[in-house]
Amino acid sequence: MSSITAEMWRIFRKEVEKLGDMRDGTLQSLNAATRNGEEIKINIHKWLAKVDGVLAEAEGLDDEIALRTNGVSVGGLLIGPHGISLVVMAVVSQTPDLRKIQGQLGDMLGVQFREETESGRADRLFARLKESLKARSTRAVRLYSLHGEQMLAMPWELNMKKIPVRFLSSEESWDLFRKYVGPVIDTSALNDVAMEVAKECQGLPLALVTVGRALRDRSLEGWKAALQRLKRSKSVNVDDTEDVFSCLKLSYEYLGDDETKFCFLLCCLFPEDHDIQIEGLARFAMGKRLFSDVDTMEEARRQIHEIIMHLKASCLLLDSDKEGCVKMHDMVRDLAIGIASRGNITFLVRTGLGLKEWPNMETFEDSMCISLMTSDIKKLPVGLKCPKLQMLLLGGNEGFEEFPEAFLRGMPELRVLDLSERVGARSLLPVSSFSVNMSVLPSILSVLPSILTLSHSRPFLEHLRTLHLDRCKLGNISILGKLKMLEVLSFFGSDIEILPREIGELSNLRLLDLTFCQYLRIVPANVISRLSRLEELYMGCSFKRWALKGTGQERSIACLSELVSLPRLTILCVELRHVACFPNDLLLHNLHKFEVTIGFQDSVKCYPNSKSLYLREIETAIPIEVKTIIQSTEELTLFCTKEINIVPEISSCGLNDLKYLKIISCDSMFSLINANEESPPVIFAALEELHLWRLDNIKVLCRGSLQTPSLRKLRILTVERCNFYVSFLPFELLNNLQSLEEVTIESVEGLRYLFPHSIAQSLQQLEFLKIKECSSLERIIAKAEEGNPMDCAQAVGFPNLKIVQVEGCRNLRSLLSVTTVRSLQQLNKITIIKCEVLVEIISHVQEGEDEDDDEILLPKVKSFEVRDMSSLKRLCSENFSLNLPGLKDLVVDRCPMMGTFATDGPAYGLGSASKLKKVQVDGQTLSATAIQQLFSIKFFFITPPLASAVAAKLHGQSPVWKCQSSWASVCLHQSGTVCCLSSINHLCETFLGIF
Repeated sequence: MSSITAEMWRIFRKEVEKLGDMRDGTLQSLNAATRNGEEIKINIHKWLAKVDGVLAEAEGLDDEIALRTNGVSVGGLLIGPHGISLVVMAVVSQTPDLRKIQGQLGDMLGVQFREETESGRADRLFARLKESLKARSTRAVRLYSLHGEQMLAMPWELNMKKIPVRFLSSEESWDLFRKYVGPVIDTSALNDVAMEVAKECQGLPLALVTVGRALRDRSLEGWKAALQRLKRSKSVNVDDTEDVFSCLKLSYEYLGDDETKFCFLLCCLFPEDHDIQIEGLARFAMGKRLFSDVDTMEEARRQIHEIIMHLKASCLLLDSDKEGCVKMHDMVRDLAIGIASRGNITFLVRTGLGLKEWPNMETFEDSMCISLMTSDIKKLPVGLKCPKLQMLLLGGNEGFEEFPEAFLRGMPELRVLDLSERVGARSLLPVSSFSVNMSVLPSILSVLPSILTLSHSRPFLEHLRTLHLDRCKLGNISILGKLKMLEVLSFFGSDIEILPREIGELSNLRLLDLTFCQYLRIVPANVISRLSRLEELYMGCSFKRWALKGTGQERSIACLSELVSLPRLTILCVELRHVACFPNDLLLHNLHKFEVTIGFQDSVKCYPNSKSLYLREIETAIPIEVKTIIQSTEELTLFCTKEINIVPEISSCGLNDLKYLKIISCDSMFSLINANEESPPVIFAALEELHLWRLDNIKVLCRGSLQTPSLRKLRILTVERCNFYVSFLPFELLNNLQSLEEVTIESVEGLRYLFPHSIAQSLQQLEFLKIKECSSLERIIAKAEEGNPMDCAQAVGFPNLKIVQVEGCRNLRSLLSVTTVRSLQQLNKITIIKCEVLVEIISHVQEGEDEDDDEILLPKVKSFEVRDMSSLKRLCSENFSLNLPGLKDLVVDRCPMMGTFATDGPAYGLGSASKLKKVQVDGQTLSATAIQQLFSIKFFFITPPLASAVAAKLHGQSPVWKCQSSWASVCLHQSGTVCCLSSINHLCETFLGIF
């Protein structure tokens, strides 16, 4: 089999799954028609046989899969008897970092390294892979290089061999190219030249993707011009790397405006495989004056985000696993460095190379940007002449302790200076972390580097606009007050103790970042208030000792009232120890984003992206000035406050801007909303997430009725460790929860049922349901007669439900009814654990449920797990058969009443499962042969009259007889006789004599 791309393989597998679903649906209809005595055309049987052959062949292809592309990762596949059972990925750049690769693979395999050496870590990874091989009956581990060079395979014997990887074929190249250009490529005028362009990409996926994206909106003449440029850039014997670079350069040249191109080049200043902060790019761009029409930091940030989206759409930048970051492919980075290193104004990039000395070059006179990040330079040179230098990035250099006076003498145009992460950068606070565990701060800050002093550098930094001193141990920095042009100043994670009064002289400062300056204990009065052009102030997890207005403290220590003097302030992140520190004259209506913390919280968003307020341990009633801010808040967290409800006690206006609400340990709270004649007509109209934790006295979410817009956007509901009576969702919310997608209920006492019948009928968008440790819970959905008399008898269905997890509900007697389950056509995963009295997962409990159709089809269920179920006898109610054509993993552990499941699965309600790959029963994994045997027989349900005829035929003998070609057993049941035979033909042969 010729090797295929990962994208093609994904599409292929998706089509195979569609075909399988079609086959299962057809078979379902065929069985129903057969039971109704309808005539079946022979073409249907031929089609099913042909499809079965195709699916079997497709399963075989799993064992030979090969991936090849020009990406930046290495992948590993564990290949078992039924195809791929595990995929792991790690980034491998052109200069591999082995420890980082080991860490990425270890994270995906669940390995925690204790070893310090690379060889020790490798041994642990090797042992873990061997465990996975045995546990998954896997015969091979294949490690794939994604640079188009080779891949390594480790068979069960773990012998190494190399397998060459070819580039895409012409057909594969065209399919990939067409995908990224779009349907316009199929027009007669464009098709021929487009095929020529695709051919010039030489089967290289990265080239095909970037060129396709670059040309998709071009005219025919633009396509022809691009084709000529690609042909001119290559010679007959040029290597593949040059092919890629010529294609990538074409994509770069088609970016359009100079701002986008320069932003692209900025990304090459960072080390290989670096998580590039978009926020950092915005600050650098602001200092560089990249945008001529930008007046504020927010505008610059918006421009950068738009450019980043464009670059990602052009496949010149990649998404990062870290929030707020992007990555640059190493080959794209090489191209960017090559472009930026030529011309009259150049970049000098020597990052991550472990340099011990300043680069030895004849001249730096043409350098606009110099980046020597993550080096080990001990000594800075003097006498440098860099008349055009505007950006100098020296973050991560561990050796030098101060700047010699003459070092900056020859840099008169310097605009951006970054000295962040000077020592132990990867062990210190990550700038890109938007939520940091506060418990690790003391040990982190104790390893900050030696004193950095800038006391002699002022005369050569007069044009500086952006200065980063992140994670630095700082000495006397009062001289910074002389940098009159400074607009961005960051001390993120530094050990600064006193903010110099001279900082107040920075009349052009737009952004001041003091985030995680945990040692900052003094901010003098009237320093912040003098920063009249300040737009953004970040002080999360930093200074908290704000002065109380009117006590005299404000004469020496900063008071929050000073923020009133900052008319341009739009973003604020600040913490207060006590609610009394919040001034009554501080209004935040003009702020676009803020995070205000009163009290203490365990994690802080470094850079808020909404309007967020956190209140903790407010011993008195919430002051009116804080309630005023709550009116405009989008995210609100209440921890140990004294209010008995949110509306109307905290707010009488409905909080209709609020999108996120979290309430923790508020023992006085009896309900979330007390709706009465004095309440606002609409409440929580924009609320999307609601989280309730440890509310011991709450009884119900809402008292009274709400108008339809109230709670109408609620998508996520989490309730943990609360005490509700019977049900926490009143009938009055029938028309308010129709957008609910995720429900998590854990350790809620007193709850007898989760959803009233009427509300359950309205949850058409529900996708995720998790219930854990609810000891009083008896059923998920209340019976109609248990609740509102207005409940209609209409069946309850959750058509979008994908995941059901229930654990530790020891009184649960009814989980899902047959009628409800029939609606779960999107269900993907079922997990039921420790529900001691539950007899069957799917119960026949509702009046009028359809008994004519004895098969229940859940086509998308891939995982079904039941554990520690002492009373469980069946997966499905008697007289019904559960067919799971997409099921891959089945676990039945410690369910003693289902003791013979391993050899007689269908007797417990499980019908067909054609894709089943793994069955675990009581800790033992069944072999592939046993799985096939488990479903090699068919079960048919016989009506009582026919059962009587069978009994008469037997004349009282043992209910076992020999038919023409096999043995079959007959077990008499009250509702009929279940007959187990090897095929429907045997069933017909057996009963021929009865009629």
